[in-house]
Amino acid sequence: MAREMTTNLIMDIMLDLPPRSLATKIDFGIDSQQHYEALYFPIRGGEINSQSLDEALGDGEALTKLVQSCELNPHKDIVFKTPYDML
Repeated sequence: MAREMTTNLIMDIMLDLPPRSLATKIDFGIDSQQHYEALYFPIRGGEINSQSLDEALGDGEALTKLVQSCELNPHKDIVFKTPYDML
């Protein structure tokens, strides 16, 4: 089962809304419109599910690999970073 933050991000994207909290943006490394779109299109298209997104929460390298593997990601060279990457 995915964490609440992951579920909220997916719900926001499916409702065509921006992330509802600053914490969500930070924990998923959403620093720009391109970061948002790199998640948005694969989530809406079913390439990223809640489990895989939840596993990548707080891990910039994992988020980057996840979105770069998606055909629907329009930003193939995007790199995600989170504050937890330095821990």
